[in-house]
Parts: sequence; structure tokens; C-alpha cells
Amino acid sequence: MKISKLLLLGCGAGMLLPMVSCGNLGLTKSKGDVVVSTPAFPYDSTANITRDNLASLPGQKVIVLPKIYSGKGGETGVTLFTKRPGVEGYANSTVVSPDKSMAVYKSKAGAFDNEVFDIVGVDSVQRVGKEETTKFFYLVVRNDKYPVNHWMELGETYDLFADGKLDERGELVVTDLLVDGYLQKLRGEMKGRKLVNKSTDNRSEFTLDYVVRKVGDGSPLESLPKDHVWDVTDVAVVNTPNYAGLSYLLTSKSIKDVCSRANEINFIPYEDFMADAKSDKARMTALIKKYGRANAKLISDGKVKVGFTKKMCEEALGNPVEIVKTTVKKRVIEKWIYGPGTALNFRSGKLVSIDAE
Repeated sequence: MKISKLLLLGCGAGMLLPMVSCGNLGLTKSKGDVVVSTPAFPYDSTANITRDNLASLPGQKVIVLPKIYSGKGGETGVTLFTKRPGVEGYANSTVVSPDKSMAVYKSKAGAFDNEVFDIVGVDSVQRVGKEETTKFFYLVVRNDKYPVNHWMELGETYDLFADGKLDERGELVVTDLLVDGYLQKLRGEMKGRKLVNKSTDNRSEFTLDYVVRKVGDGSPLESLPKDHVWDVTDVAVVNTPNYAGLSYLLTSKSIKDVCSRANEINFIPYEDFMADAKSDKARMTALIKKYGRANAKLISDGKVKVGFTKKMCEEALGNPVEIVKTTVKKRVIEKWIYGPGTALNFRSGKLVSIDAE
């Protein structure tokens, strides 16, 4: 069946209500109520599913990402419905593979992990309040196992209004689903690139979770060499007993067959790392020329000592938050305050003492 006929379900046939309106979805009617796709913008495969690219999803394939479940209850993955959910909730009888331990059923955790669906439409229902509108978003999907339309839960957004005008537009956050077009684009961008570790303890500075793991069982590496350089061999969905998700597959001369979450927040692109190293080397050369090797090392490490000039301290620590000048026995004492409990005291332009808790 052609995409144009499938999209007819999204507007012309009235079976699926559009996300906001047919016009906002980039759909137009022709004679005979045949709907043709005229997206306002092409699908941006550098992004996964966002509120702004929903109109470009029909015709794509979506993968349900696997997760690691603790088995302690209360956990859910993607929920699938046989009928369009209503604004006041949905009938439990429409939930596919229901977890009946909850008053309002969700699909059982992991019920659809790794399944691939064709996206034939997008849909939403909304609950309008005086100052807030809640929108519940869904993909309309099908595959060989589920050959008729099913509604796949995406998430909800909250739009806030003030004096009848939109004050804040809610963001749609989707973590359990992966558009195949995005996967292919990411693979094309990352395969063959080099990345450098940000930390040696293999912990993310943002989540404190382990970063690099073994592909075979998902177990983490306990530590990593400083400034270790990785080659990205591929981007793929990894599913192991200890770790699952969209991942970079990594290798190096000394460490093989490992992976990490597919984002760069825990790495430095190799090109940036080399540029920074070159800049640091040039700075060190200039500091040695001005202050000597020992002092240059201290300044480079962000340290100061009594006897440093104000310029040397500035190069080591940057500009202070506040400067306070007082007169003691006709001598001006200048205090550079960098934060609570941290201050440098200068007399005649030289550092004479350091206040530190």
C-alpha cells in the first residue's frame, strides 16, 4: 500500500485525528479525499523523535530499544494499544500484553523490545485546562505480527498559557524508541571517527554511570588509560544482560570489543583533543619563556605561591570575583576574592598570603 493511502487514515478518512490539524501535519486533500504527503520539512535524521519532526515520521521504521529491567515492579517499556486512546484515559482492554498489576494497565516491561514497526501515522489527544494543555502523543504503527493499526505511546507534553497566550511550549522526550533513519544517519556520521576519554575512572561526569562496557555481557571496564583514543567501528543497538541501548562500538590498539552510549558527552572528539593539546603546548612554551619552567608548571596546573605577581596569579586562576582594597599602616592591601574561603592578598603588587579553607 502506498504511503499516500496510509496517510489517508491520518486525516481524510477520519479514523486518526491529526497531531494538531491536517495543515500542520503538512497534509493536503485532493479530489476524492485522496491525501498526499507534502511535509513542511523533510525528516531530519540527525534527530530522533522530537515534537517538531513528528510530521516527517510516517513512512519511516521505528525500533523499540531494549532496556535492562530490575524485576522489582513498577517498570514499563513501550505501551501498545489496539484502539485510539481517549482524552480521559483508555480502556485496559485495549492494552497489548498488559501488566495487570497496575490499576491502569501498561504493556509488560520488555514486551516489544527490539521489534521493528512501520510508522503509518502520528496522532495525539489533548486535555485543555485554563492555564495548561496536556497533549498525549502516539505513533500509529503496524508490522507483520500486528498487521492492523496500533497506537504506540510516545509521551506527553504540557503547554502553559498566561492571559490566553502560549507562555511555555512543552518538550516531547522519547527515550525508548529509535527511528531507523536516525540510526543510519548517525552511523554514517560516526563510523570511522576517533574519540578520546574524558575520564580515567570510566565514570560519566553527568550520571556517574560507567561509560565503556564489554560488548559480550555489558560489564563495565573498571578504569581506562588517561586520554585513551578510540576508533568508532559502528553504531548499533546492543542488548546484553547488564547493559542495553543505542551504542557506539569501540576499539583501540589495546582494548577490543567494547561499547558506550551513543552520545559524545563522555568523550572529546579527537580533532578537538589534538587542537587543545597543541594550544596547551604553545601556552606552556610561552609561560616558560616568561616565568621559568617551575613557575610555568604551577600556573599551568592552576596553582599560585607567595611571591607571584598579580599577572602570574591571573594567568593561573583567572579574574577574581571581587577585589577589595584596604590600607594598613599606610600600605594598601589588595584582596582578590575567588569564592567562599579562597582569596589572595597582595602588597606592592606581590602575593603575600593566601586565604583558603
